[in-house]
Order: sequence, then structure tokens, then C-alpha cells
Amino acid sequence: SVKELRRGYVAGDSKNNPPKGAADFTAQVIVLNHPGQISNGYTPV
Repeated sequence: SVKELRRGYVAGDSKNNPPKGAADFTAQVIVLNHPGQISNGYTPV
């Protein structure tokens, strides 16, 4: 369930194209609602 996800976890479909390890990757993140300013190096607590 989504409520079980924590920082550092990887979510994927283990039966259909499961996630694999990678040295690095590029991601596009869209933040729809955040109460403050987000800058480089931001990590939620």
C-alpha cells in the first residue's frame, strides 16, 4: 500500500518489468502543492 512507502524505498511491479539497480538516473518531478520554497538539496523530514 502507498502508506507503507518510506524514504529510500523503490516502488514497482515485481511481476511485470520490476525495477533494477542503476548507477544514476534522470527524473522529472512535478510538485503540485508544497507549503514552502524548494531549492537544490531539499529533503523532506
